[in-house]
Amino acid sequence: MCTAKWHISLLAARFTLLLSTSSIILVLPTILAANDPTEFDPKQWALLLAQGDFRSAAAESDHAIAFYRGVIAADPEKGQYYLVGFYMCAKAQLAALLGDFVGADRILSEAKAYSLGHPGFSGFLNPWDVIVSETHAFILEKAGKRDEAAQAYDIRYPYYGQSRLALLALDAGDYTKARQLALIVETLPTALFVLGRLEEKDGHKQAARERYNSAWVELHRIGISEPIFYCDGPAIANAQKRLER
Repeated sequence: MCTAKWHISLLAARFTLLLSTSSIILVLPTILAANDPTEFDPKQWALLLAQGDFRSAAAESDHAIAFYRGVIAADPEKGQYYLVGFYMCAKAQLAALLGDFVGADRILSEAKAYSLGHPGFSGFLNPWDVIVSETHAFILEKAGKRDEAAQAYDIRYPYYGQSRLALLALDAGDYTKARQLALIVETLPTALFVLGRLEEKDGHKQAARERYNSAWVELHRIGISEPIFYCDGPAIANAQKRLER
C-alpha cells in the first residue's frame, strides 16, 4: 500500500514527475516484467521504459492496472482511481509504439470511459485532460498521421506535446521551427534529441554529442512519467553510437 501512496504523490503534479537522484544511472540492468499480480513497482516500470523495452513495459502496464484496481477494491473510499486511468493511457501509448493503432485507440476510449464513471479525474492541477490529449495525438503521430497529430497536440500545455511538435517540424524540414519549439522544453529527452540532430545536420559534431549525451542522462533519471517521455530512447542511443565512430 505504501507503493500506491508514494506513486500518487508523484502524479499529483503532472509537470514535476521526474525524481532527481544522487547519481545518474547510465547503464541499467535488464529488468523482467514482474509476475506477481499482488505487487507493482512503478520504478521497475520506468526502468523498462528507459531501456526501450516497450513490450515488457506494456505487460507491466497491465500489471499496474490490475494492482491499482485491487487497491481500490480493498478501500473504495480512498482508492486512487486516477492511477488506473494513468496506466490505461500509458498502455495506449505503448500499443501505438508497438504498431497496434486500433488497440491503442480502443484502450484510450476505455480510459476515457473509466474516467467518466469514477472520481479523481477533475479538479485543480489535475492533468487528466492533458494526458488524454497527448495520448490521442501520440497515437496519430505513430500511425503516420502527422498533420493530424500536429493539430491534436495541445499547445496550451507546452510540455511533452511541445517536444513532439519540435520533432515533427524537424522531420518536415522546418529547422527554424524545430529549434524554437525544442528550446522551450529543452530539458526533455526528445527536445534534446531534436537539438542534437540540428547540430549534427550543421556539422557541429561535438555540440551534437553533448546534446545526445544530455538527452541520455535525462532519459535515465529515475522517475515516473508517460511512455511519450521515453519513446525516443532507442533513437538517442543510435545517435550516440553514430557519433562514436
